[in-house]
Amino acid sequence: MYKFDIDSFRRNFLTQHDRPDLPFGQERPPVFTSAAAAQDKVNASRIWRRWGDTFIAWQYGEWVDEASAVHRTAFLGDWSAISKVILRGKDATRFLMHIGVADLTRFPVGRLRHFVMTDASGKVATEGVLGRIAEDEYYYTAGGGEWIVYQAAQGDWDVSAQLVTPDWFIYELQGPGSLDILERAMGTRLRELEFNHWCAGRIAGADVRILRTGISGELGYEIHGSTLHGADVWETILEAGLPAGMEPLGMRCQVLSHIEAGIATAGFDYMPASIGGPGGSNISVSGGGQRILGTYRFNGVEDLFRSPFELNWCSPKVVARCDFIGAEALRAELDAGGPARRLVGLVWDTRDVMDVYASLFEDGEIAPQMDMPRRYAAEYLAVHADGALAGCATSRVYSPKLRRMISLAAIDREAAAPGTDVEVLWGTSPDNQRIVRASTIELPFKPDNRRTDVKAL
Repeated sequence: MYKFDIDSFRRNFLTQHDRPDLPFGQERPPVFTSAAAAQDKVNASRIWRRWGDTFIAWQYGEWVDEASAVHRTAFLGDWSAISKVILRGKDATRFLMHIGVADLTRFPVGRLRHFVMTDASGKVATEGVLGRIAEDEYYYTAGGGEWIVYQAAQGDWDVSAQLVTPDWFIYELQGPGSLDILERAMGTRLRELEFNHWCAGRIAGADVRILRTGISGELGYEIHGSTLHGADVWETILEAGLPAGMEPLGMRCQVLSHIEAGIATAGFDYMPASIGGPGGSNISVSGGGQRILGTYRFNGVEDLFRSPFELNWCSPKVVARCDFIGAEALRAELDAGGPARRLVGLVWDTRDVMDVYASLFEDGEIAPQMDMPRRYAAEYLAVHADGALAGCATSRVYSPKLRRMISLAAIDREAAAPGTDVEVLWGTSPDNQRIVRASTIELPFKPDNRRTDVKAL
């Protein structure tokens, strides 16, 4: 059993989160995930990278193996850096229906759902997973929990919204072998747990929540628990999974399966409309922090905001019958014929991609290189159709499963039909860019297996 000083961890985490002005490494010590002691044993790269306020392992072994495990067996990844919020109070449901694009009148205890929140202009402010813990208690995890806390303070609500990010770990166990591995780690059966449901359990003697959800597009689970037991729970799952071929997943390949599943990620594929405001994201578009790269020219960060309709996250029926922040703007979007842009997939031309790498070994200027499997940064690339700007491509990534370079793209609906030929302007410097041909595809890139009937397995 690992020893873990949760009070020191919480104190250092809050310093990292609340005081970015302090000198890093001196008055603002680095914060490693609560499972770092267990992860270090198998982290052959010895590389750790910061995600938000927490350092996570970058790569455990061969990245192709890590990227392929979700299709072959399973991966075990650490998502503990994302925000976690607990909401309590008799107005909790009414409050959530005020800020979220959702009807929660039939959302019982034990259920989960994707929960999208918009600002007054109908653009996505933040989104994540919402779970109902009790009649008047909810648990929310996402990249931007501050938005909920801020909104809870704006009205006369009988509700408390508390950020508990440093107190909970979140591990993703995703892939066709995830159920067998999790049952082995827990010593119990989970065949009755349906998609978008959660249950209580125990791993390594610690209380945990098991959520049947995930954004890999495959059968998968999330394991949530106290950071006090983070290393013990991680190691127990790892020991249960390694004999079955499971791979620990580092940050290098972390969002690859999101793209294969056709799911947009805040900061990478769109910018949250809460950015820079009260209760907003700390993503930056210039200077320190995350910067936006690529060939897509935008007038302001508002050009990178998206409505939930554009991201395939919204039901017109919910918008029609529910009142929430941004509802009027979304109704106007529907009345105008729907979103002007659509989120689609792009399959990049293999020969054009190979020419980029071939320039390393040929005479002439070396083309801007494509990090493998992707560049871990916000990268927005101009997309043209019939010679005119049609939108932007994001999250360019190599998929070992598809053996292709792929990306998401938010493009004009006139150019979004499957099979449309487009051109992506690749590069960063205006003096060194390449045109890469691509064709559109309806998302996801592969079948959605999240709802697999595990009772029959």
